[in-house]
Amino acid sequence: MDKAYYAEKGLFVGITSVACAFYFFAPTIFTFKSSLIEINGEISELNTYYSRVESYRGSSSIKSELQFTLNSIQSIYVLKKI
Repeated sequence: MDKAYYAEKGLFVGITSVACAFYFFAPTIFTFKSSLIEINGEISELNTYYSRVESYRGSSSIKSELQFTLNSIQSIYVLKKI
């Protein structure tokens, strides 16, 4: 067993994994204001939800959620704050 061979292959897999992660997740992480699209319309349905969430360490916080649908586009938009 050649340790250098497996170290080289492991390095290649690691670098490829990091590169793929940046390729797939960078557009989500780095969203600029110029890439946003403005959508106009009237709100047809609006729901708000509040719930208490707890972490495994015992700390708790309030999760608030706003869901709405526009008349012009029948998609549900969700805004969450934890």
